[in-house]
Amino acid sequence: MVTKMRSNFANTPRLLIFPLWLLAICAATSILANNLHDNQGPRFMIEPSHRLEFMNRAGSRLDCTANGNPSPNVEWLDQDSNLVTTIPKVRHILANGSLYFPPFEAEAFRQDVHWTNYKCIASNAVGSIVSADVNVKAVVNQRYEPEVQNPGGFIGGNVLIRCNIPPFVKEHVTVTSWLQEPSFNIYPSLEGDGKYHMLPSGELLVINVTRNDATKKTFRCRTHHKLTQEAIVSTNAGRIQLSEIRESVPPIMNEKLVKLVANYDYIVVPCVAYANPKPIYRWHMKKNGRDESLDELLSTGRATIRDGTLTIMSLKETDNGSYFCTATNSEGSETMEVQLVINTVLTVHITPPSQTIDLGKAAFFSCSVTGTPQSTITWLKDSQPLRTGARVRLLAAD
Repeated sequence: MVTKMRSNFANTPRLLIFPLWLLAICAATSILANNLHDNQGPRFMIEPSHRLEFMNRAGSRLDCTANGNPSPNVEWLDQDSNLVTTIPKVRHILANGSLYFPPFEAEAFRQDVHWTNYKCIASNAVGSIVSADVNVKAVVNQRYEPEVQNPGGFIGGNVLIRCNIPPFVKEHVTVTSWLQEPSFNIYPSLEGDGKYHMLPSGELLVINVTRNDATKKTFRCRTHHKLTQEAIVSTNAGRIQLSEIRESVPPIMNEKLVKLVANYDYIVVPCVAYANPKPIYRWHMKKNGRDESLDELLSTGRATIRDGTLTIMSLKETDNGSYFCTATNSEGSETMEVQLVINTVLTVHITPPSQTIDLGKAAFFSCSVTGTPQSTITWLKDSQPLRTGARVRLLAAD
């Protein structure tokens, strides 16, 4: 009896244990299959902007986050593709992956840290992605003084007054308005009021100069520093210097070649010549190596020519090219060339975004780019340049 009970007891667990192990193996296999199926490469949730500018006493931060399965690891590379590390009191990598630049004194400036390029890389077991280069510029605060020129001109002619900004701060400062003393403010516009025209680029065009303009009027420029938010008015006041030359003077232009990059949807280009008698201004352009008038462009209503100034609105990529202004009087002529380059935002689309391909079969991806200007298209795999060869081919450069 005792022997029989032991036998029955001993046999019972073995029948139960076997299916439990089988169930555990099946469950583990199912979980592994699901995990492999759910794996996903990194995707940027927050990709750093292409440019970061900040004042040395303010400090700043670059954010970069990505998702994926497994959760990606976020790191930073310098312009030589070396891994970025924390430098106490100079540069810190935060727990969330952000790159932090604390405030610093002028003597602590480091070009390899504060004036260089960085990029963010996000990686997991599936692969890695890399951001575009981020150009970092930390600007050491320096006092600057805008200075107004005293241009020369003839009665009845047009004069362009410039506000000179020191080179070390020029890219951060814009001219916001002009003050015709004591209290008349002139602001940027597309056409002006017939007498004064402040151009979007900051110059002041004075049209049909009179003796009163030269003897009784002075001009100051008002500037704005985009990083410090400081507004500074020029301490000196500009004045038009009337020429006392009585003889005729052929047109003379200060600039013969102007390279203009349009970052807005319009341009305003003045054409001013020092001449006596007052010159006549004519504009034309070159397309496919041939001179063409602007009549067709003017007829669309997108362009106007007034007092020698060319304005083109609602810019299109087809407006790219060279424009010429010729000033002519009885003594001769002078021509200025304006090379116009229109910048539009670059966008990139890869199709299809994902593919499932049988082993040994070919996969095709297409990259389409819109925007100008375009230089080169580079393919990356796991943040590294994709090498072409027998298995990988670039079918077309465009």
